[in-house]
Amino acid sequence: ADRLAGLYSQYLVYRRDWLLRWERDERSGFAVAGHWQGELWRRIVLDIGQGHRAQRMNDLLAALPRMSADPDQPALHVFGHSHLPRDILLALRQLARSRLVNIYFPDPCRELWEDLRQQRTHYLAGDEGPFLQLAQPLLASLGRLGQHHALLLNSLDAHDDDRDLRDREAREQPHDGLLQRLQNAIRTLQPTWSAQSDEALLADDSLRIHACHTRLRELEVLKDVLLDQLARHRDLQPRQIVVMAPNMAAYAPLIPAVFGQAGRSGGLLPYHLADVSLGRTHPLLTAFMQLLDLPGERISRSQVLALLGLPAVMRRLGLDESQLAAIERWLVRSQVAWGLDGPMKADFGAAPVADNSFAFGFDRMASGFLLGQVPPEQLLDGMLPAAPVAGPDAQALGPLWALLELLADWRAQCAHPRRLSEWSWSLQDWIERLFQADWQDDEEQSALAALDRAVMALRVESEQAGCDPEVEWPVVQQALLQSLETVPERQAFLAGGMTFCGMVPQRAIPFEVVALLGLN
Repeated sequence: ADRLAGLYSQYLVYRRDWLLRWERDERSGFAVAGHWQGELWRRIVLDIGQGHRAQRMNDLLAALPRMSADPDQPALHVFGHSHLPRDILLALRQLARSRLVNIYFPDPCRELWEDLRQQRTHYLAGDEGPFLQLAQPLLASLGRLGQHHALLLNSLDAHDDDRDLRDREAREQPHDGLLQRLQNAIRTLQPTWSAQSDEALLADDSLRIHACHTRLRELEVLKDVLLDQLARHRDLQPRQIVVMAPNMAAYAPLIPAVFGQAGRSGGLLPYHLADVSLGRTHPLLTAFMQLLDLPGERISRSQVLALLGLPAVMRRLGLDESQLAAIERWLVRSQVAWGLDGPMKADFGAAPVADNSFAFGFDRMASGFLLGQVPPEQLLDGMLPAAPVAGPDAQALGPLWALLELLADWRAQCAHPRRLSEWSWSLQDWIERLFQADWQDDEEQSALAALDRAVMALRVESEQAGCDPEVEWPVVQQALLQSLETVPERQAFLAGGMTFCGMVPQRAIPFEVVALLGLN
């Protein structure tokens, strides 16, 4: 249902004509191929009983021509966009009948390139001549969005301002760098550019491509290249560098390992992350996303230790670094591997015995605490006590038991369907028992508040919908994951230091150095 809602939202913006035809039950063109979508759309419109964007856009386009012209109205300037839907352009054209409307379109090419086609298009059409003489293949393959927008603009019969073409008469400047030569070839619609000598290419650092075998290696090479750039260009500042990737979420966990923690001003390469999902903005949120998989996880020793090592968890359970290290030693000596207890191990196809589970290990640790140092042959109810469990660190047994009890409670409740409001209250209880934010750490407090809002939204949406259905845990899990994997609409950009962000159009305008990860 959520995916269909997103699809219809796109139709409302880009395919208003389809929706209106479906409402009139016209079965022509696409309406035949997508008849089930049309039938569903008609039912949605009847059920909601309110006007929608496509109808309001029709009313707007009909009302705009009736507006009287007012010469005193200020001009409307539209800029900062890479494309606009056709309906928006039609509305701007109608608005231009009553006032001046200026649309600023950043065009990489000074020539007319609207008819430029991809090599694949020429090849499939059997058009061998133009295929062999294709002008500027990069512009043809990577500029389709701008090309379509230029075609839409030309279809509006608008007045073209030729001031952007004045560089035709401008004196050509020498283009020594490889990047400058490529930019000039795109600007002038030339398929190739004059080659440099081997010596000049080796000294040219304006455009470089590095072949790396892993994402981690990409980041390591990137760090070396950026340090070299800063050393060679003394006036270059980290804030003038942008690093983009098609999927920054794939690199986000690796970046701190190479560049250190984000947001820190010290060091040669300070940076911040943008265009990343909410769940990637703080380790607390990342840990909670991993906990959402708890019912289907084996719950290994490493997973529990990683959770215990989270500062917000240590703060809530009252652990310090010494006690955390003691817990790790005890779990290793007690030979804890995975599973909360024997019945849980049976759920994963193993023998229903407690050996090497957390229940088995905790019993050994508790026995060692009660009996102290005992001879190896002395057993307690057939169990060898773990030793030594003594001293101030022995107080860590309480926090460890509290965490294991919470995980067992979480897993048990996820085995049965519950009402959405009940899930929301239980999740808030688990969060309260597990995390405590540092009152001096604004980022951690913001992360915990965002987590509370995501969980509370389950209950709020249920109340707004007027129903509180019983749902299985995977439904709740998917809803929370979707909320935490959404990129916030407002994120810090140009916040000091280098910027790691997604490949969003026009993001590279303010930067002197642009690096691209994930070219494969």
